[in-house]
Amino acid sequence: KFDLAIIPRHDNPRHARNVVVTDLAPNLIDKEKMAIDGTNLKHHAQSDMKDAIGLFAGGDNPEFNLTGDIMNSALEGVSDFCGRSGASVMATTSRRTSPEIENILKNRLKNDPRCKFMVVANEKNFDFAVGGMLALNRVAVVSEESISMISEAITAGKKVVIFRLSKKNDITTKHERALASLADEGYVTI
Repeated sequence: KFDLAIIPRHDNPRHARNVVVTDLAPNLIDKEKMAIDGTNLKHHAQSDMKDAIGLFAGGDNPEFNLTGDIMNSALEGVSDFCGRSGASVMATTSRRTSPEIENILKNRLKNDPRCKFMVVANEKNFDFAVGGMLALNRVAVVSEESISMISEAITAGKKVVIFRLSKKNDITTKHERALASLADEGYVTI
């Protein structure tokens, strides 16, 4: 039905002359967008983003669960790193993030002086949030189920650290195969 189809490898596209297979999910992140979004985020946050860490929390999907324990563990790791390094943190959720996880993030980060920016996507989102965070962060910490957020962080040229979620079954998923390939190629640390 298409003259050309651009499909990420993790979707197991069929081999055809009109199919281009990519390692990453196609996305809209580029230097120009990051520069504009970074300026908008700085203006909105009105704060110094010293050596910022970006935390990108997704949510449940058919293969994974983002539990409260996992989110607290990821936040603990980010907080410990920020405490040792003096880095600040910015965080965003996705539309798939559960209310439980949103509340954990809000409760843990709202009074943390190192948190310079936080978006709960189901409450209020900003067009500049993801691009701005990627422009201003040195490291992106991303939940494993979101190939889109991981692809955006890699495209932005950031150091990408992926935190694992709880699996719903023992079958090796397409996400796990894709992430293992990205890790083998040096794009991410799991």
